[in-house]
Amino acid sequence: MNDKKPLEGKRILVTRERSQAASFVRLLEQNGAVPVICPMIEFRPAGNEQTILNVLGRLDAYDWLIFTSANGVRYFEAFMKQGRFSVPEKIRTAAVGVKTAECLEAIAIKPDIIPDKFSGEQLAEKLAGAVKKGERVLIIRGNLSRQAVYKKLNDIQIAAEELVLYENKPVRGNEQERTKLLLDADYITFTSPSIAEACLKLLEEAEAPFPVFACIGDVTAETVRKYGYDGLIARPFTGEGLVQAMIAHANKEE
Repeated sequence: MNDKKPLEGKRILVTRERSQAASFVRLLEQNGAVPVICPMIEFRPAGNEQTILNVLGRLDAYDWLIFTSANGVRYFEAFMKQGRFSVPEKIRTAAVGVKTAECLEAIAIKPDIIPDKFSGEQLAEKLAGAVKKGERVLIIRGNLSRQAVYKKLNDIQIAAEELVLYENKPVRGNEQERTKLLLDADYITFTSPSIAEACLKLLEEAEAPFPVFACIGDVTAETVRKYGYDGLIARPFTGEGLVQAMIAHANKEE
């Protein structure tokens, strides 16, 4: 009887922030992989604290609250607690994907809209059919988040505003050590375009062959292609989908 797990012995680099890696690491371990945590980006609250609190203190001026990432939910919760604010009952909410929705539900907010395909473009399409003229929309995002939702809503003359709650910065230092970790892996996982960008910039001076790149999201995969490489794409755009993409690839390689 063969008890070998599908990713047995595969070294898989986990490049997301360490504090957010635990559930993905467990998933990899359950499938026999050897996770190696090597964060490529770090998050911190946006510096315009008073502006943020001023906006969040008047949420009753808005009809919709849009979350484009799970990180946006986490920082939203933190700032709401800091200001001792509550979410008005009348406000409707939307989440870009299932993980963002789960974070919202964890703070007792049930999203009204989740797109079938977890991307800003799909969320924008859903919102375009749901938001009425005259309604006001507040989009919660990070400093590097794409503006697909904002642009789409403004294109159809819906009043949308953006509020940046957190900043996304590349990790600095230990470049030689981190490059070695990257090159020693079988797979490198990218969960966002900014992570892919930071990682591929680090590899610019390294010599191929490189490990297999595995991406969450079409936009992340497009970032990889911009550097001249191909990457596996998770279906759906979740950690589970990422693991399945790597398993399918590993099976083909055997």
